[in-house]
Amino acid sequence: MRSCNVKFHIEDLTVKASLHNSRRGEQAGPLHFHPAYELQYVNEGDFLMDIEKKQIQLTEGTLLVIAPRIFHQSVGYAENAERFSIDLSLERNKTPGGTFSEYQRIFQSVNGHVQIPLELPELREIKSVLSRSQAPLRADEHQVVQAYFTAAFFKIGEALTACLQSEEEEAVQEGTRGYAHKFGGAVIDFIVGHYDQDITVAALADSLGFSVRQTERIIKKNMASTFSRLLNEYRIQIAKRMILNEWERSLEEIGYAVGYHDYHCFLKQFKRYASVTPSAYRREIH
Repeated sequence: MRSCNVKFHIEDLTVKASLHNSRRGEQAGPLHFHPAYELQYVNEGDFLMDIEKKQIQLTEGTLLVIAPRIFHQSVGYAENAERFSIDLSLERNKTPGGTFSEYQRIFQSVNGHVQIPLELPELREIKSVLSRSQAPLRADEHQVVQAYFTAAFFKIGEALTACLQSEEEEAVQEGTRGYAHKFGGAVIDFIVGHYDQDITVAALADSLGFSVRQTERIIKKNMASTFSRLLNEYRIQIAKRMILNEWERSLEEIGYAVGYHDYHCFLKQFKRYASVTPSAYRREIH
C-alpha cells in the first residue's frame, strides 16, 4: 500500500488528507472508526463493507463517505479489487472567507455514510504517481498529487451537495404525500361523522384549525375536489345504500336521513351524482 499526505487552503478552509492506495490482499481490516471523515473510492473490482452492522456492496467508480466515529470494516473483496482510502479533515484558518462553513455544512450533512457513483480520474492519476515513485515523494511529485487531489475534492463536494439535495427533495415530497394523506383522511372522517347534519366547510375548517380559505385551497390541491362535492358524493352513496336495503322508508325520509332538509335539493343532488332520480333508481333496483 502506497500512501502520502496532502494539505491545501481554500480561503478560510484548510483541507488535510491522508491518501492510501490499496490492492487486493490489503482490503480486509479490523472493525474501527476514525475521528475525521473517511472516503473510500473503488478504482477496480468491488468489495464489501460492514458499516454499523449493515453490509454495503461497493462497485467500481463508487465513492463511499463515512462520517467520523462510525464503526466499519472491510469484510470481502473481488480478485482484482483496488481502492483509494482517504482520511479527510476540515479545519478553519485565519484567512477571511466562508468556504469552511460551506464545506463543513456539506460534510456534516452525511448521516452515518453516503454512497455516490462518481468518476474521479484524478485519483487514478495519483495512483499512477504513487506507483512509479520511490518513497518519499519528490517535491514536484507531491505538487502533482496535491493538484490532482484538490480537483478531486471539489468534485466530491459537488457530488455530495447534489446527493444530499436529492435526499432532501425526496424527504419533502414524502412529507408532502404523508401530509396530503393525513389531511384527506381528516376531511373524510369529518364527512363520515357528520354527513347527516347541516355541516359546512366552515365547520370542517374549525375542526382542523385552518381558515375556510386555507381549507378550500388544500382540498382542491390535495384531493382535486371541493368540500361540497365530497359531502354530496358521500351523502348520495349512503342514500343509494338505504334505497337498496330499506324498502319501508320513503324517499323523503331517506333524503332527510342523509342530511338534506329540502327534498328538492335531495332530488337535484341525487340525479347529479347518480345520473337518475331516486324513484327511477328504486324502480331499477326493484
